[in-house]
Amino acid sequence: MRRSAMYLMAIAVLVPAVVCGWPEQSAAQEITLIAGGDVEWSRVTKAPGLMTYPPARRGESGYFEPEEDAWIPVPYVITDETRPYLEEKLGRPLEGPQSHHIRSIHYGLEFDSPVEMARYPFRNIAPVLREADIAFANLENPLSDRARNSGAFVLSPTFADGLRWAGIDVVTTANNHALDAEGEGLLDTKAALREAGIGAVGTGINLEDAR
Repeated sequence: MRRSAMYLMAIAVLVPAVVCGWPEQSAAQEITLIAGGDVEWSRVTKAPGLMTYPPARRGESGYFEPEEDAWIPVPYVITDETRPYLEEKLGRPLEGPQSHHIRSIHYGLEFDSPVEMARYPFRNIAPVLREADIAFANLENPLSDRARNSGAFVLSPTFADGLRWAGIDVVTTANNHALDAEGEGLLDTKAALREAGIGAVGTGINLEDAR
C-alpha cells in the first residue's frame, strides 16, 4: 500500500529587529519568517506494532495518564499471540475503520526519479517559502536508506534536497517521530540535512550538538 501525505502549515510574520550598536535614528529592520508545521511525506502506511493497556488518555498536564483507578499502561508488542488477549481486554478489534493505516487515502502517484518525488509536496508552496528571509519547519520524517523503520515514517535522504529546493532554511528534528528510524536514522537525518545545507536543531549526540 502506498500513501502520499504531506502536511505543511505556513505562517508569515514580520519581525522588527534592531541591531545593538546602531544609531538610535536607524529604522527597525523587518524580516519575514515563515514557520512551517509538521512536514511528513510518507508513501507507506502500516499497522501499529505496539500498544499500551490499559489505554492512556491525555490529562490536564498534557501528558498521557492512565484512566482513573487503573494500573500504569503496560506496552504490548502486537503479535498473533497477544492480539486475542488485547482485543478481549479492549472489547473491540485492534484494527477498525478509524485505524490510520486503513482510512489513509492512497494516491496512485508515479515519479521519474527520487529527486522529483522529494520535491513534489512543495510544488505549490515553494514560491512562498523562498520569499522568506528564514523558513523554519518541524521535520517529522527521519531520512535514512539503511536504518530500521520502527515507527510511522522514514524516507530517503533525498528528501533533504526537496526541503532545500523548496526554500526551507532550518528544521527541528525534536518531535515524537524523531526515533521512527531509531538512533541510526536520527544520525542519518542530521547528516543528510547537513549535506543539503539545511540547519537542524533539537537533537544530537549530546546537548551541544542538539543546540
